[in-house]
Amino acid sequence: MSKSGIFLLFTAALILGIVSTTAYYKYMQTRETTQKTLNPLPPIDISYRTAILGDGVAAKFANMSDRHLSFKATFSNPTFNASGIFKIEIPPNHWTTFGHMEGWSFSSGDEITLEHNEFRAITTIVP
Repeated sequence: MSKSGIFLLFTAALILGIVSTTAYYKYMQTRETTQKTLNPLPPIDISYRTAILGDGVAAKFANMSDRHLSFKATFSNPTFNASGIFKIEIPPNHWTTFGHMEGWSFSSGDEITLEHNEFRAITTIVP
């Protein structure tokens, strides 16, 4: 086989490998996105009240299930470009409050995002 034939064969194999790898990663991204959108919404009810200690608002997270749930909670204040990531644990059929004493004093317009590997992520805005 000539040098140009070997070069063409090598180039074709390289391109095929790149296309295969790209197709695999695209498939995995699509699969992950599809799984996340097919997951159910979390069994959580979020309500708000005026903070008892300190300023601002406290958020009440109620677990409406028979399981103990742990969430990755991301709180952000777009006005001050501030954000924080917290772990929220809620016993079955119970609730927990998060506010100034727990590390974040909510105010109107803050965003709350809750993530759990078995549920769709949810985002809400503090009224």
